[in-house]
Amino acid sequence: MSLPDRATLESSNLQALKRAESENNKTLTQKANYSLARFYRQEGEYEKAIPYYLKFLEAKRELSVYHGLAWNLAELANLYFHAGQYSTAIPICREAILKMNEYGRTADVISILDQMAVCSWKNDDTTVAQLEFNEAEASYNKSVSLESLKQQKYILDAQYALMLDHWADMSQSIGSRAESEKLSSKSATIWRKLRQENSLPANAVKAEIVEALAEKYCRKKKPFQAEALLDMLLEMPTANRSQLAATVRKLEHDCLSMRAEHAEQSNEYIEKFNSLKSRQDCFDNRQILCQKYAWSVPNEGAINVLLNHQPLIEVGAGTGYWASLVRKKGGQIIATDILPAPSKGNHWHNLAGSSWTEVLPGDETIVRQYPDKTLFLSWPPETNRCAYNALSLYKGNTLIYVGEGAGGCTGTKEFHDLINREWHLIKQVEIPQWTGVYDMLYVYARNKPIENLDNSITVNEANKFLGLQLAESAKKSPVVLG
Repeated sequence: MSLPDRATLESSNLQALKRAESENNKTLTQKANYSLARFYRQEGEYEKAIPYYLKFLEAKRELSVYHGLAWNLAELANLYFHAGQYSTAIPICREAILKMNEYGRTADVISILDQMAVCSWKNDDTTVAQLEFNEAEASYNKSVSLESLKQQKYILDAQYALMLDHWADMSQSIGSRAESEKLSSKSATIWRKLRQENSLPANAVKAEIVEALAEKYCRKKKPFQAEALLDMLLEMPTANRSQLAATVRKLEHDCLSMRAEHAEQSNEYIEKFNSLKSRQDCFDNRQILCQKYAWSVPNEGAINVLLNHQPLIEVGAGTGYWASLVRKKGGQIIATDILPAPSKGNHWHNLAGSSWTEVLPGDETIVRQYPDKTLFLSWPPETNRCAYNALSLYKGNTLIYVGEGAGGCTGTKEFHDLINREWHLIKQVEIPQWTGVYDMLYVYARNKPIENLDNSITVNEANKFLGLQLAESAKKSPVVLG
């Protein structure tokens, strides 16, 4: 299938913007401005892209849509950077990094720090640039050590290798030849490894490697990861920018086509997720879909894992969407939430009209009643101790957790510390990830299994709660003790 040429695409984007403005439709105007900015960026016409991107951000603020703002700022800084406006780009990069760090998005600051370092270098401030390159390297090292970022490994490696190339160029320019050679050698090692691990010819150049990686993520039905690589491809020098832009657009189209072929029956959420065409679509729609369905996107592989470990007790079930998929397949699950959707006060699911299945009201202490069931926790907040309390009180031997790893946006530090101390990972399953989110499904087993899985209290507990006289009777009566 042939795609529209440059002139046709530009004309259709301009017409879409004109139509949205004439209808005074702010949402469509926002999207049209973004599409034009992205189109001109792909074509390498950065000066043209900037005003449309600024209008896009202005419309986003008017609509009070803040999700994805950090990534949007990074994109704006990139436009100023390529337009040669380094002093303008630097503070925007800093703001983007601050917002990324607020959410613990260590992996996403690598390319921004790299870009900011190059801006500092171009502004003749190589001392600051050196610090920023070092910080980018530290972010890379931390990111590749995280289990939840394994899906991003090739993206992180390519970003790091490009950063090393820029660092080597700067070192060469200031006369640090030995440092430049050292950095170039590290970069060459990574590019060589990427060629070998992806069965590419030894003479494949960097742009060909990045393109091949993007195609690989497309085949794995991961279009947003592929999009990140295609954006990286646009950062590479080329003699024919229009041809590169056409290649990127074709790859984006092919990627979405492959994804459309992958459908799952009886999972309305994943169908809507798969209909999103870009990372920006993710930012625009995530809040709505997460509140209506769940904060993590279940797929068939994840539901099958739950079925293999039933019966289940779920704490913090929200709308009950995960539980509804388990029950549709005949699985046994007790779903609970302190404020089942659509209860007033449940701000996590303000937009949910109803629950997808029965969700019983109850706090995390309910796990004490079900030591024989697998504990299921999906996207517990990082802002309260619900998950930690549930896991501390749970006397069973199997935990299924959906979320990010330690330092991410789910679960408190003490929750992750408890997992590290008393549990070990036995299985992990990839699930569809929202842009900028690195969640997975993890199955854990207790390090020291508890053999007696009854919920009776001990004699000491009986003494405490019943008093000595009743406790004596309890010793003789399992019914009373229970």
